[in-house]
Amino acid sequence: MRGSLQSSYDASQRDLTYCNAGHPAPILIDADGQRVASLTSQCLLIAATTAEHCTGQEHHAEVPRGGRLALYTDGLIETFGREGRQWGAQHLNKVLRETRPLPAEEAADGILARAAEFAGDGGFQDDVTLILIDFS
Repeated sequence: MRGSLQSSYDASQRDLTYCNAGHPAPILIDADGQRVASLTSQCLLIAATTAEHCTGQEHHAEVPRGGRLALYTDGLIETFGREGRQWGAQHLNKVLRETRPLPAEEAADGILARAAEFAGDGGFQDDVTLILIDFS
């Protein structure tokens, strides 16, 4: 079963409304890479026939000026390395901080390259998607 992410952004209020049914929590990082927040929600996707499956279960986050939002699939953090350890959310957070000064596209390429290097010859065991969104 595939999850979904339902969100909207009110730029005038700097308010992100989100509901991450079935996907790992998006990560919001500030402009200088110091503050990282995991945007968790309790909406679980059991069955959905409309886009309103998380109505009433949305959460809000204030997006800092210059913030970056990272959306990703579990295949990224559940990548196994040569020693049998997972790459994990903590490693992703560390690399997000390190790549924060880079433009989003370059940062995303760098993060995916680091994860692929960690995986080694075994490669990714699941689909891997990473989207970085910068806010002005």
